[in-house]
Amino acid sequence: MNFTSVQSKIYTEHRVLLHLGCGPDTQRTRWTDVDGSWNLRVQTSWWGRFFSQYAASLSGYKWPAHVRWMDITKGLPFADGSVDAIYASHVLEHLYRSDALRLMVECKRILKSDGVIRLVLPDLKTIASSYLRDHRSDAAMRFNQSLLMREEISPRGLIGRLKALFADHHSHKFMYDVPLLVKDLKDAGYREVSETSYLDSRIPEISDVERAGRVLDGAGIIVEALK
Repeated sequence: MNFTSVQSKIYTEHRVLLHLGCGPDTQRTRWTDVDGSWNLRVQTSWWGRFFSQYAASLSGYKWPAHVRWMDITKGLPFADGSVDAIYASHVLEHLYRSDALRLMVECKRILKSDGVIRLVLPDLKTIASSYLRDHRSDAAMRFNQSLLMREEISPRGLIGRLKALFADHHSHKFMYDVPLLVKDLKDAGYREVSETSYLDSRIPEISDVERAGRVLDGAGIIVEALK
């Protein structure tokens, strides 16, 4: 191993990498994986240990032990300028717009100078264009379904209302296209904000977390920026 590769190994091992909204299928890597799922909170909290198996059976999956529960709308528990890179794939659209804008500012606070934020989201323009090309009588149904907003039927009874309350983060609250996402990041104070493509990133460890199915074939847009 030459000196350059030794330097590179030390560089990557000491970097702080934050993966927001990692989901239950994430594998343990160099990234700190966090998610705001109520199911994760039940499965990993001390008070939920008696219900963890039931929660896992309800959702159909068990969260990996390394994933940390975090409500990212309430701030990020990291010191100013302590994080090298932040990655969030299909997360912002699940937040109310005001929460998403605050999160962008909060991410900037914890990023180091020249730290990178990389956001992957569904593309409203792609979804809308598909709808405009669809001339079938039920095109509006498919358009609404692709937006992944709330269920068509209002919740019924106590159980239904509780389920809707705790699972509300699964629905989409606000949709973005590239120009709006770029504008929001610039307004939050980021620089060198631009659209990029799958695995094309300033983050050397991006292949640990980026998944083709979330990006390619119209599945998502990617915007990356520097603090």
